[in-house]
Amino acid sequence: MGDLDQQGRSGLYESLAKIIEGDDSALFVAQAFNALVGLAEVYLRQDNGTNALVVPHRYGYLQSLVVLEGFRQHGLGKRLVEAAQGWAREKGATEMQLSV
Repeated sequence: MGDLDQQGRSGLYESLAKIIEGDDSALFVAQAFNALVGLAEVYLRQDNGTNALVVPHRYGYLQSLVVLEGFRQHGLGKRLVEAAQGWAREKGATEMQLSV
């Protein structure tokens, strides 16, 4: 956290705590050699059917997926996505979405 000042660190810790403690959000991490090398951030969302063409449903939304360059091509990203999907499914989601 080299470039963050104290206020920036405090805000980051607060944001992470909200994700971790929330019932509708989760963080999944990959570690290697006691270091964080990957992360998936997922949220539950509900489409309430305000559009007549959309059936109301609950879905998982993959907000972030990060794997450090030196650890790519080993299936870590796939395992992080699978963990996020499993969590969302357990929470009643019927599909997973993401934006690129």
